[in-house]
Amino acid sequence: MIEVKINDEDPGFHSIIEELSIEIEPGVVGVKASDLCLMFSIEMVDTNKEN
Repeated sequence: MIEVKINDEDPGFHSIIEELSIEIEPGVVGVKASDLCLMFSIEMVDTNKEN
């Protein structure tokens, strides 16, 4: 597990969020964790899955 600190005041961060944001349901906009991880080359691992 890693901790990531994001400077949400950085204009570059806002442009990434705008690029990746999708409408999850009417009136609710968000970013998929998998898309954000892909953008930053971070591998997502589901620790709840059985091997």
